[in-house]
Amino acid sequence: MTGLEALATRASALALGDLPEGVRAETKRMLLDMLACVVAAQATRAGDISARVAAGMGHAAGRTSLMGDAYLLARLGDAMDFEEGCAGAHFGCGAVAAALALARVHETSGADLLLSIATGYELAARLSAATGSYYVADAEGRQVFAPVWGIAAPVVMAAVGAGARLRALEPAVGAQAYAHALSNAPVPIGAKWNLAVDLPDTKYCDTGWCALAGLGGVLAAEAGSTALPDLVDGDNGFFRMLSAPNARPERLTAAWGESWAISGIVYKDWPCCGMLLPAMANLTDLLAEHAIEPTEIEAIHLTTGAAATSARFANQEPATFASRQFSFPHAFAMLCLGVPGGPDWLSDETDRRADVQALRRRVTVGEHDPHAANGRVLPLRRRPSSVTIKTARGSFSCETDLDTPVVARHERRWTDADAESKFRALVDGPEADTIIDAIRSLETLPSVLPVIKALDRARPIAAAASNLSEQLP
Repeated sequence: MTGLEALATRASALALGDLPEGVRAETKRMLLDMLACVVAAQATRAGDISARVAAGMGHAAGRTSLMGDAYLLARLGDAMDFEEGCAGAHFGCGAVAAALALARVHETSGADLLLSIATGYELAARLSAATGSYYVADAEGRQVFAPVWGIAAPVVMAAVGAGARLRALEPAVGAQAYAHALSNAPVPIGAKWNLAVDLPDTKYCDTGWCALAGLGGVLAAEAGSTALPDLVDGDNGFFRMLSAPNARPERLTAAWGESWAISGIVYKDWPCCGMLLPAMANLTDLLAEHAIEPTEIEAIHLTTGAAATSARFANQEPATFASRQFSFPHAFAMLCLGVPGGPDWLSDETDRRADVQALRRRVTVGEHDPHAANGRVLPLRRRPSSVTIKTARGSFSCETDLDTPVVARHERRWTDADAESKFRALVDGPEADTIIDAIRSLETLPSVLPVIKALDRARPIAAAASNLSEQLP
């Protein structure tokens, strides 16, 4: 049995009752968080672009287009870098987009939707774990980005995994769907993208196209088309194709059902790269503890790991929508000025503000103790960092090291109340209540079409006054 056949056999046998209660609850929180990101992103530059791309695939208000709908949902879900993260990657958008797009075409219960998203997420996490870290040690033992890396393939796997489970594909057909999808996964552009300063709108991958590759695999397999079910096996298999320097292929199928990756995900209060979060938590603590006003800040210096000190992270003049998601100076300016997490954080209007530009010029980035981690790849909440704020009153500093993990709202395990609070802060009108109520009782819904229709009507709070006419799928 090949690796993909083993995965398909196990995934096809999953029933909702096999998911621990905590996994079901986390899947619903992830779904709600993803829908908040999808709706909020309509008010961004990427929202307009994504809608126009989807329109070319047949998406339009009041009309169903499987591929257009899937593209738009997945692209919007990742557009702001506001969604959940798991082991340094984002792939929930693939599972949610594929499941909801199929649910519009095929009658789907809430229980089936929940099971399909949980399945897709777990498969994606396993592929990500098997691919391994995209860090390598340089000559001095510091953790830096590998010469070749990418995080697109897990998004594809999330989409095909969710789609295959929702369509109840038999194991042999499911393995073919996985093989089709992964054979058409985007090339790993991460290392090349990492060198850019003015980052492109699609960032490290176009998650919309990833969702299409996943759904395409489902459609092809259902139609009887064959691919390479041994794609991930052998020395010349998929992980070699990814040039993954830390691949552990055995993780793809190991310990099935003993633990669930979705239980360890990290949610975000702010639309920015997760690598910024430890230092941002330090800044948040300093601002609150010392009641520091933005007008009294003379300079801010932060230190972080070597991988997060490149030009895109230290950029004081992030010229593009995506660049602002990866700029320490921009994120720090947003926190100091009290700009809430959402579309305004990334807008051109905010970028042009004189106070924003002035604060960004006062933020500098340096490398933390290069030997603090002793060559180890650390999880997000264990990455050392420090922040020092200089004012006329004096300098104030905060540091996290290997023994002081970040403990903040965005880092601790979220509750339903946390997820619902973020959703209400981003989604306008009665649709927010409708969607929240439906997801609370998702397992009991005979059909998810009411949820989809509410999503069609939902509008971002930031754009509520603009009377946006474009509708979600």
